Amino acid sequence: METSNLPPTSTATYEPLGPPRYRGRKFLIGCLVAFVALVLLLVVLFIAFTAWLRTPSPALQAHRLVDAQSVFYADVRLRAEDPGVREFVRAALKRQQEKTEESAGHVPGPLQFVFDLGHNREPSDKEIDKILPVVLVWTRQADASGAAGPLLLGISLPRAGHTFQMLDSFAGIVARFRRSEAARETHRGEEIWRLGGRKEEMWGAVVGSDVLLARDREAIVSGIDRLSRPPGEGEEAVPPLVAARPSDAVFHLASAAGHADAAAEVLEAAVPAFGEAVRPLMKDAGAVTMWGCLKGTDLLEGELRIAEGAAAARPDASEYSGAITVPLKEGNVTFRVEPIAKAPGERHALRLEIAGIEAAVRHGLNSFQNRSGRIHPEPGVPSPEPPEPPKPPESLPPPERPGP
Repeated sequence: METSNLPPTSTATYEPLGPPRYRGRKFLIGCLVAFVALVLLLVVLFIAFTAWLRTPSPALQAHRLVDAQSVFYADVRLRAEDPGVREFVRAALKRQQEKTEESAGHVPGPLQFVFDLGHNREPSDKEIDKILPVVLVWTRQADASGAAGPLLLGISLPRAGHTFQMLDSFAGIVARFRRSEAARETHRGEEIWRLGGRKEEMWGAVVGSDVLLARDREAIVSGIDRLSRPPGEGEEAVPPLVAARPSDAVFHLASAAGHADAAAEVLEAAVPAFGEAVRPLMKDAGAVTMWGCLKGTDLLEGELRIAEGAAAARPDASEYSGAITVPLKEGNVTFRVEPIAKAPGERHALRLEIAGIEAAVRHGLNSFQNRSGRIHPEPGVPSPEPPEPPKPPESLPPPERPGP
């Protein structure tokens, strides 16, 4: 038998790949590992995102919204370390619980016990720390004519600052997705939103973790420009609107020289009865400074100082020594005024005491009854109540029938 024409025998060796079941098991294990890694990554991202949301953002600093063109400044600062502020917030939370209990009167009897477990208690320090601190800032800039321009409100809630950033970014993404340009525009990379209707137009923006609100678009643009400048830039030109004051002051108001009317307008809008009473003191005055410290849940003490202006002083401050009471639905708010020693260059210096703060907060500033009149000279004498309107008769007599 001839073998020369046969192909050479190959010496290569072949290893079996294994049964198909083994290959499928390796694939499933790989997919399971990838899925577990993805889940762990999502969990880590969720924890990091939640921690970022709960991390307090920096509180708004006063000088960031004040520059050389600012003619009016006011702020409300509720600090977590202030005992009076904590008691004030605790009372407000307790009152909110009482309102919730009143609105839950329809809860069935068996469930009332469960409902009371979370409401019949005092607000804890942890709940108060979730709210504080709070910073509200109002400013007005001089316009081209030198008059005070529209009011700008800055809101800083460090505990919710990152939430504001998230909502602003989400709203911007939705607006771009819908290609809607009617309700927003951009300035310095910040979204400016038009809020409300045509009659009561409102503009707003989120700059960093702070919220800006105004009824005028240019006020928002100006606020973004001021918050966008680097720290320290322009601080040497800041007017003395944010001068030193008591460290525990909750409320502070100041107007530049020649703009006392700007302070009077804001006071009249916030507390009409008190603003109308002190407006004559500010007529043609110079700079105005007002501050107050919260003493417990129901008392605010402070000072009002008015500098001399170009014109002579109008009324004598001694005529304004006394009290005025503003009735509210569930209590009265009493303003007491007393002259104190004046510093050189001051027209008036008054000590202020406002009692009934808790009642005022319950109903809000809109609950004040706008009663005209001056602060009467006799301390402790309440303002006269307006006459009650005549009550309609309970029933009208039957009409007389005409005779035959």
